[in-house]
Amino acid sequence: MAPDFYNNHYQIYSLVYSLPAAYHSTRHLPSSFLNQVFGEYGVVGFLIFIMFYVVHVFRRHKQISYSFVMLFLLGGYLMFDYLFEYLSVVVFFELFFLLDIKQHQEADKI
Repeated sequence: MAPDFYNNHYQIYSLVYSLPAAYHSTRHLPSSFLNQVFGEYGVVGFLIFIMFYVVHVFRRHKQISYSFVMLFLLGGYLMFDYLFEYLSVVVFFELFFLLDIKQHQEADKI
């Protein structure tokens, strides 16, 4: 076991798993979205994320239909895991979001 892992992440894992079973949750682990964003970028970074990512989706609320559902599902899962590590999930959301906008624009042309 690497000393850095033991001194940092292992201590968190052992603390979480020493709690009662009802408190075993991935949101307490270092890989959770909130821990990653606040730990790496702080409050300012989190506000920038909300301002430029989430607000961008909500600005286009008239041009999307199913992307709202996907955004809420993605947002709910982000509370439990750090999806930016698994770029395929976020990229799929963004692809479906852009497809949703394009379908709406094509429907407006007809």
